[in-house]
This record gives sequence, C-alpha cells and structure tokens, in this order.
Amino acid sequence: HSRQQVTLVSKLGALRPSRLVALFALLTLGPLIALAWFSIRLSTEAVSQQIEQKAHATAEMSGAFMERELGNLTQLVDSYAQRPLLRRVLSRPSNPNSMRVIRLNLRDLKRRPGIATAFLSTPDGKLVAILPSTPSILGEDLSFRDWYEGVTRTKQPYFSEVYRFAAAGRPRVAAAAAPVFASRGAGAKRRMTGIIVAAYGLDTVQRFAEDFASARGVGLTVTDQRATIVARPGSSPKELISQKESAAVSAALAGKSGTMTIPGDDGPILTSFAPVRRFGWAVTAEIPVRAAFASVSTLRSTVISIAIGLGLVLTYGLVLLVLTLREHQRAEASLRDRESETRAVIDASKDAFVAMNEAGVITAWNQQAEQNFGWQRAEAVGRDLADTIIPSHYREPHREGLRRFLQSGESRVLNS
Repeated sequence: HSRQQVTLVSKLGALRPSRLVALFALLTLGPLIALAWFSIRLSTEAVSQQIEQKAHATAEMSGAFMERELGNLTQLVDSYAQRPLLRRVLSRPSNPNSMRVIRLNLRDLKRRPGIATAFLSTPDGKLVAILPSTPSILGEDLSFRDWYEGVTRTKQPYFSEVYRFAAAGRPRVAAAAAPVFASRGAGAKRRMTGIIVAAYGLDTVQRFAEDFASARGVGLTVTDQRATIVARPGSSPKELISQKESAAVSAALAGKSGTMTIPGDDGPILTSFAPVRRFGWAVTAEIPVRAAFASVSTLRSTVISIAIGLGLVLTYGLVLLVLTLREHQRAEASLRDRESETRAVIDASKDAFVAMNEAGVITAWNQQAEQNFGWQRAEAVGRDLADTIIPSHYREPHREGLRRFLQSGESRVLNS
C-alpha cells in the first residue's frame, strides 16, 4: 500500500503544472457541480411527484363527494316520488285534494338544504305546481329540458345538466328528477303519472369547491355533462360557460382520470381530472406550476449560492496552487541555472575537483580530475573514493577521517 502511495505521488509530481491544476479542478469543482445539480434535480422530482399526487387525490375525492351529494339528492327526490299518497292523488288528478297534497310534498321537499326550487310536471312535461310560487309559468311546456328527456328515456331518477330556471331571478340550477308512477294492483301495467323535480342551487357546489380547494391549496372546477361550469375558483359564474375546449374536462367526461400540464395566462398549470361517474359530471383540480415549485426555487437558489461560495473557495485554492507551482518552477529553473554555471566553472578549472557523499561515494569529477587520475567521469562517479584515488596504505585513515568528520564536522583534508 505504501509503494502504491509513493508511485501515485511520483506520478502526480511528474505531471505538468497545468495538467495538475486541471486534475485538481476536475476532482474538486466537478463533484461540487454534480452534487448541486443532483440536489436540485432530485428535489424538483420529489416536489413534482408530491404536487401531482395532491392534485390527483383532490380531484378523486371531489369527484367522490359530488357523486355522493348528487346521489343523495336524487334518492331524496325519488323517495318523494314513491310516497303512496302522492302516487294516489296523481292517479286521480280530478280529486279536489290533489293540489293540496302536491303542494305539501313540494313544500316539504323545498325545505331540504341546497334545494332552490321544487316542482311537479305532467308526464308530457307541463308544469303543474312550483315552489317558490311562480304563477306566470304554470302550464308551461318543460319537455325540452334535459331532466325530462332523461326521466322519460330511462324511467329512472335522473340528475340533469346545468340550466337557467324560468322562476324568479332565473337562477342557475341542476335538477334531480324522478318519475311518479300510479298505484297499481298485481299484474297492472306500470303508468307514469308525473315527474317530481328538485332544482339544486349551484351556490352549494360553489361553496364546497371554495372550501375544499382552499384547504388543499388547489383550484377546483366542477362541470356538468355538457362541460358547462357548475363551480370554479373565485366566484360562481353568472352565465352558462362551457369548458368543452379543455382537454382535461373532455377526458374526465369520457370517464378517464389522470394528470396533465396545460398552458395558462401566468404560466403552465398542473391539472388533475376525475369523472363523477354515475352522473356524467367532471371535476378538475388545478395548481399553477410556478406557485407549486416556489419552494424548489428557494432550494435551488440556496444550493446554487452554497455551490458558488464553495466554488470561489476552491478557485482561490487553485489560484494559490498555480502561483505556488509557478514560484517552484522559477526556483527550480534558477537552481538549474546556478548548477549549470557552477558545473561550467568547475569543468573549466585547472585543478582537479572531486566531490563525494557521506558514504564516500564519488558524486562529482571534472575534466582536470580525468587528466590527473586517469578515470573518465562516467567511470569514476558512483565509485568509492578510497578505492579509486587513495593509496591502499592511506585508505583506512581516510575512512576514519570521514567518520570523524561526519561526527564532529572537523577535517584536515576536505576542501584543500
């Protein structure tokens, strides 16, 4: 392991300064940039997934709530249609008590929360009675209404599309209608004698949309079978506004649920949609992408700020490294120049110049030494000085003098 470390250090030392700096930048700034990028990406994906789940859950829960509410209202109206007394009086319309019984039933139905108007029509759609009382429209033909077509076609309770009712104020309503059948004995043919209708005020749906959506931080829109807005974020629409051009609403009306991103005036909008299956209505939950990712933007700014700060520190370190390497290069170049000058002076000297290390091994040998001693430089350097130029009978004193010099620093021969 130590040899591997030495080898690595040697390889790094052999690199050019520019390459060493580039390697240092790659190993420090590279991971920092990668860490910042992955942090932002992972946080964005996590927030995106969380927002999609919230929008989808809101749409699904709202669809389930609307299905339950409309189902309860439809069942309520159907329960009135099944009342024996009402069925009997409609089977004998000439009975003097018929209108009183009809009005009592309508008044009782009208008291239920959310019901704006309750009325009864004949099997062919003529208005018989209505509460609140609106005498001017009694006898009008209502067979063009969606609720009439739904009841006569299915012979079952039906919840209508949104429309403006002809009563005072022309409120926007959606009607729950149920057929009333005559009392019959065993084997008698089933005969429809009237249709009882409860017009559901859309303010109730609007309040639900506002309260439920604000609690979850989304915009909730409810549409009927024809994509007409029932409730939406903000205020309840005064007119019948269609959402047919909305891809999310069209998908929900087709019985699908999911999430998509659509363009908006202030940027993209994440939209989840779900159907109100039993009644053909649709619910969409909307979250502006810009607002949804505000927390991610804050995190992104924080991560980038930290990354820039660390990057500046590392860049400062790189600058110091470059300056240090350049100074080291200049020092090495100066040393090489001085060594070259010294070697040139020594080689030009008329005296023999010999140098050895602490082990007595020759390390320098000039041209005059070659002439004086007969050894070429290549032959002499690396040999033991005593074995090369010291006579045999002086070799032991020479080695003793070298040991004494290394111990005390005193010498009679060196440098002379």
